Amino acid sequence: MAGLGNGAYSMMSKRVRITRPSAIVNKVRGEPDVIYVEVPCTNLLPVSADILVRMPDKVASELLQVFIGGDYEIREGDSIIVDGAPYVIRTSDPWPLRDRKLILLVVDNTKVR
Repeated sequence: MAGLGNGAYSMMSKRVRITRPSAIVNKVRGEPDVIYVEVPCTNLLPVSADILVRMPDKVASELLQVFIGGDYEIREGDSIIVDGAPYVIRTSDPWPLRDRKLILLVVDNTKVR
């Protein structure tokens, strides 16, 4: 996906939510906290080869990637809700451009149950 840049914005056809695991109270974790709504993003895509180099313990079928537009504080362990299905975020890498901001998220290719 190198060189995606500003063209990614034209591919952002979805709006998603980002959630974060809630605190554990009395040894029980509550429902995830919604931290962002209506975040513009691309479709989930197969990961690129350079991502697999950085994550040698994973294989391509275990991961997906998605670009989101904007400036958000997203971290490993958060989830992205795409078409009603949550996917756990493994990495969040900002892609600063001259006039816009993108974030590349790598997620597990397994919906959270």
